[in-house]
Amino acid sequence: RAISSAKNTHRVFFAIIQIMKYDLTNLDSRAFEALCADIVKKETKERVEIFSAGMDGGIDGRFWFGDNKKGVLQAKHYPVASSNVIKSAATRELPKMQLIKPDRYIFMTSGKLSVSSKDHIKNALSPYILREDDIWGYDEIQTYLLQEDNFDIVQKYPQLFVYSTQILQRVFGDSFKILLQGGVNGRSGFLLDEIKNYAKKF
Repeated sequence: RAISSAKNTHRVFFAIIQIMKYDLTNLDSRAFEALCADIVKKETKERVEIFSAGMDGGIDGRFWFGDNKKGVLQAKHYPVASSNVIKSAATRELPKMQLIKPDRYIFMTSGKLSVSSKDHIKNALSPYILREDDIWGYDEIQTYLLQEDNFDIVQKYPQLFVYSTQILQRVFGDSFKILLQGGVNGRSGFLLDEIKNYAKKF
């Protein structure tokens, strides 16, 4: 029964997030860096080192792969910044990378990036960014976190869905409050239907 209840809760939360998406603005810079490190760790299957604030020497994470090759993670938490601001911030990283000389460089930002912005960043940080898919913006991070297989990462950062759950509790009242308290049996299906109907209004 406990397993069934947990699965129901999981289904409802995913239905909620598909509507609201994760709110990256609730993360501070350090939490965003840790989130990015968790994503890179899962994607590369390598341990990612993260460093104390102000002591990173220009990098936010480091990992080793292949035959003792060095990978570097840079995380820029600019959720409301323009693409020009993000591109300028990325360009300023080049002198640091010329000193560090990573074999792979992953650039992640909470801001939104167009295809042309990604091209600009890749060219500005050549030859350290090997491929465009080593540049992650808001959309790539959201898409990754919205995959059910990656819910283990999301669970470490409850700030990501605090705003969403507050809205849903306000909209659905006691039904949602009972769900949060674990009383999902017999109510999860009803609440899922309510959520789907709510989604149609957007």
